[in-house]
Amino acid sequence: MTKIQNQSALDETLKKIGRNVQNFQRMEAMLKFLISHSRLQGAASELQSNHEKAVDAVSKQTMGIW
Repeated sequence: MTKIQNQSALDETLKKIGRNVQNFQRMEAMLKFLISHSRLQGAASELQSNHEKAVDAVSKQTMGIW
């Protein structure tokens, strides 16, 4: 392979990796949204503050192994 072919292959590989990273970040954001909206508990007067606490707690956690 020539240098130009190697560079184009490298560019294509990096594009695919970047696309995958971006897709994983989107999936993580969607999962965090679902988690923070699925665990609402408490009295009706406390739901807003409970929801804000849940969103704050989930946003600070990673989706990796715990």
